[in-house]
Amino acid sequence: MKTLVFSFLFIATSAFAFDDPFLRLHINQRSYINPGTVCPFCSGSCYLSYGTRHQHGDYHTQYTAQYAAFGNDARNQLHGPWDVSYMNFNSGRADVNAYSARYAYAFEVGDWRAGIGIRSSYYVMKETIFSPEIGQVNNPPLPDSLQCSRGLFDADAGLMITNLHGTYFGFSVRHLAAPVYVLQNEGYAFGEKGSLPRTWHAMAGTKIPIGDHFDISPEATYQFNGKRGVFDGGAMFRYNYRWTAGMSWSTSPGSPHMSFRAGFTHNKFKWITSFEPQAGQWAVETGIVWRFLFQQECTGGPQKPKIFQDWEFGPRL
Repeated sequence: MKTLVFSFLFIATSAFAFDDPFLRLHINQRSYINPGTVCPFCSGSCYLSYGTRHQHGDYHTQYTAQYAAFGNDARNQLHGPWDVSYMNFNSGRADVNAYSARYAYAFEVGDWRAGIGIRSSYYVMKETIFSPEIGQVNNPPLPDSLQCSRGLFDADAGLMITNLHGTYFGFSVRHLAAPVYVLQNEGYAFGEKGSLPRTWHAMAGTKIPIGDHFDISPEATYQFNGKRGVFDGGAMFRYNYRWTAGMSWSTSPGSPHMSFRAGFTHNKFKWITSFEPQAGQWAVETGIVWRFLFQQECTGGPQKPKIFQDWEFGPRL
């Protein structure tokens, strides 16, 4: 019993530390990784974003995850970006849901724009433990499977600075309080405790024009939870400010691998998909970002807000 619970806590802790919410297309979910995120390509707008990932593998490594957010990162009456978001992770045995809200105070630093933000989240974690021996190690005996759950509050903080032309730097701390939890079931409290380790995350990226029709956007991220680190680096090539393709490399502990990415980018709509072949498993991830109600076009000129703009392709994402 203790071994089973401890194994679950170890897996959950490792997962949260490195891949929360198990999505690797940070280009589509920067604001979830870093609460201080401001749009690195334009002055902002209302937006909807969604991402989902399916990882195929064995019983211990396969999972499905999804993330959705609605917010506004334009210059608004709140003086900074805000959003509300939802994350779900499901591996068959474990089911994790997070409900979050974030706010970032934005300000100008010369020709750059910066944001300092915080996110508050409420996690609901559920786990089903199966074992034919579970009823033999307790008096009175327990059933062959237990539905365990726990809810907890958490917070993240971050800083980001961008020149609004594609170059950005960011730093964030996830799970600020490193919250501790104990799995429970109908009054049973297991002695082994789990936690969401405090994790430091750095990100950087830029955009480099190549001729009249191409540009390249290299980016890199690094996460460290006090014991292990994960580096992700890659680049996306874009043609005519619309079609994009590229690769990235990850040094995930025990399974360094490469991913292949492609998609469509636009001032108001972005769609990126990635495929990751790994030893004995593979993963597919896709994500979209839809921007609307612009106060100012990404190309510069002020205009009245309206929900549907003319679909003119501009030089920035």
